[in-house]
Amino acid sequence: MSQLQEILEERFGLSGFRPGQRPVIEAVLEGRDVLAQWPTGAGKSLAFQLPAMLAPHPTLVVSPLVALMHDQVQRMRQMGLEGAASISAHSPPQQNLQTLRDLQQGRARLVYVAPERFSAPGFLQALQGLSFSLLAVDEAHCITQWGHDFRPDYLRLGQAVTALRPRSVLALTASATPAIRQQIARRLEMRQPQVFVLPLDRPNLHLEALEVHHQTRRQVLLSHLGRRGALPAVIYTSRRQDAQEVAAFLLASGILSECYHAGLSADRRRLAQERFLAGEVAVMVATVAFGMGIDKADVRSVVHLAPPPSLEAYYQEAGRAGRDGDPARCLLLYSKADFALRRTFARRRYPDREVLDAMSAALPKTPPTELRARFRHLSPECWRMSLTALLGHGWNAGQVPAKRNTPRSAWMYLEGLRRAEVERLDGMEHFARTRGCRRRVLLSWFGESPAPACGNCDHCRRPGKPGDSPA
Repeated sequence: MSQLQEILEERFGLSGFRPGQRPVIEAVLEGRDVLAQWPTGAGKSLAFQLPAMLAPHPTLVVSPLVALMHDQVQRMRQMGLEGAASISAHSPPQQNLQTLRDLQQGRARLVYVAPERFSAPGFLQALQGLSFSLLAVDEAHCITQWGHDFRPDYLRLGQAVTALRPRSVLALTASATPAIRQQIARRLEMRQPQVFVLPLDRPNLHLEALEVHHQTRRQVLLSHLGRRGALPAVIYTSRRQDAQEVAAFLLASGILSECYHAGLSADRRRLAQERFLAGEVAVMVATVAFGMGIDKADVRSVVHLAPPPSLEAYYQEAGRAGRDGDPARCLLLYSKADFALRRTFARRRYPDREVLDAMSAALPKTPPTELRARFRHLSPECWRMSLTALLGHGWNAGQVPAKRNTPRSAWMYLEGLRRAEVERLDGMEHFARTRGCRRRVLLSWFGESPAPACGNCDHCRRPGKPGDSPA
């Protein structure tokens, strides 16, 4: 029996590797940089947890999922890896300091770190000089502004790779186009990475979309949840208020439900998550704040009460259904008005060229509060994006005179982001409104070549609506 198989069985209690896991683990242990794109539920965590038990130096895991960090640390300790720990703003400061000391003194073996820690004064400096066998970046698509879930804190990770020089860099994501994968590798300073892409298709998921007016969506949802085998279920809404109202509606209809969104306290969110994972409630109604890393394999339905902004976001959320391999349903409810509204938001999110010219001219001589008042017609998000683009293309905090082409460079940068956002929205609308095989549309978006008809979407199963009709 190989050492990898022995550890898999003795420590993790597993009889065999899932497809794709072993080659990634072997490449990491050989010191290669690796980019792995695996669908939700494919077992990404093992790709860094198992090497951490064999590597000569510590493994650093960057993850935006604080709740998942704490859960995995406890599991690893139960498996006998005493040197497992996490560093985040949610941990007591003294605990974070002790973990840093454990790293410096060689006691820590697997340390989870939230990405924002790299912006904390002195954090990266405290790690420099240490040897790391592996720096693993989970949810790596968050590093690219062209992706669906960009997070600015991830931008510092390239600097961390350069400063720490780990033996291996591992980037993990569940949903990325080929262009996004290229940008992930570039942003993380990866050295000729081996790329492992598992097929994204989840044949057990039944894909369905219905054009439904907002006023009737709750009744459609209630009808869906009343079907045999529809529970447990995760219901995604686009707004916090909608999540609260839909959860209350389901409770009033006799369906035990919980609500989860970023506006709730950490204790309230944790309780809601624990009740859902334990099976005390059948339905979780949530915004996108819920889901990444949630380890519940028997979710039988994922329902979107409004379309997400992209197919990447949609498939990541829909992929939380049926992780046990049994049949599950993914239902999307939409209307033309939903997409029109998202396009309106996209226009408001980005400034006109004239706005950037005016802001650039006003920056060196106008106090920040006065400047904001002068451009109060901009939405908060548009204001932040405009200022960030200008500062990133010629201005700095000391208000050094801008380069001559600063406004033009900033506008071209923002225009690229806007076009990418509209393109992703167009892809989402095409999936919702297609008359052909939905799985074909979905997988083609990610660069895969599926069969003409899948046999497990609403069109392919519906009599008289062949799945190989034009998509």
